[in-house]
Amino acid sequence: MSGTLDLEKIRFEAFTEAFTRLRWFLMITTLLSSLILCHIYLEADGFQTHQLSSLRAYRVREQIDEKRACSSAVVFKKETAEACKRVAEYWEELRGKPYEEQLQEWSGQEFRYKRTDNTWDKMQIGERDVPLLGMKISVNDYLPVMAVLLMTFSMGVWLSFRSVAAALSELTQSSSPDVVRAARLFFTFTVPLDGNTSDRVVRLIARLALWLPFIALVIAIILDLLPVMRVMYGVINAHVGRMPDLTAREILLLVCTLICMATALGCSELRVRIDSLIATDQSAAEVAS
Repeated sequence: MSGTLDLEKIRFEAFTEAFTRLRWFLMITTLLSSLILCHIYLEADGFQTHQLSSLRAYRVREQIDEKRACSSAVVFKKETAEACKRVAEYWEELRGKPYEEQLQEWSGQEFRYKRTDNTWDKMQIGERDVPLLGMKISVNDYLPVMAVLLMTFSMGVWLSFRSVAAALSELTQSSSPDVVRAARLFFTFTVPLDGNTSDRVVRLIARLALWLPFIALVIAIILDLLPVMRVMYGVINAHVGRMPDLTAREILLLVCTLICMATALGCSELRVRIDSLIATDQSAAEVAS
């Protein structure tokens, strides 16, 4: 009797340890996928990116050099004809304002002038923190490094799913019904309770968590390969007729994406197997009762 209890305890502990690893790996892959999506937004369509890319356009559009000279001449009572001849409308508008407003206008022009130049002079390639590794890397190399990390932890999710499926199969075949019912409590977020709408939503979220690494890398690689695709389809005239070269960056992203897809497919198959084991055991328990 003692030997039987010890075996059941060992099987149950193996199952709980495997399930704990699975939860941690899923949380890590979800975090890394979210960070990749945030990085894509910040680099491709972030508000700051739009602002920085428009600095020189702002200078040209506002003719800030001429306006600066004109407003300075008006405020300090200097000769304004030469300073303001290229911005006549602005000169007339400024000259019609009270002196305090002229001074405020000049101060605002100086502020925008200095801020624009300082921002342009201080622009440099940024750095981002790599989670779990405690290191900083260049923004340009952030995506490949994160892709490798995501691929590695996705394989960890798949291996953990295999461990959970094996441990659960052993439990359902060899352990008492009470132990199996205790194991089912770990699947509260993956096994439907009564088939209602909320359970279907939970299942959808669970599938999304499995496929999120693949989705994030697909989006990343599409945006990363857009210049290459433009070359291939002749959008860039200078390169028409020449096949583009895939760099190590694109090859690495492709490999990581394919591996994440393979692990997601493997995890989906294992998840179906786990659900069938639980459903079979639940039906057997209902028949026995």
